[in-house]
Amino acid sequence: MAKIEFSLQLASHVDCPASGELQPGSLREGLNHWFEQYPNLADYLLDDDGQLRGHLSVFIDGEMAVQAEALDAQVADEADVFVMQAISGG
Repeated sequence: MAKIEFSLQLASHVDCPASGELQPGSLREGLNHWFEQYPNLADYLLDDDGQLRGHLSVFIDGEMAVQAEALDAQVADEADVFVMQAISGG
């Protein structure tokens, strides 16, 4: 089973566990199982069109996923997924 981890700030903001298991398949499919249990997570991660919000970064096996393609990315059985707020500034 794949593993997912949310930054501690994100997890505490939406009141969900900071880590757990993620079903293999597309990231969207895996996250839908989390959204069923933690609706606030869906509201925080997805915009009104069901797309990943721009203030988030997703890493799959240490590689940052392209924002527009992240939800369609395939998550392998032993993958590690990390979701965090994007960092910006100057």
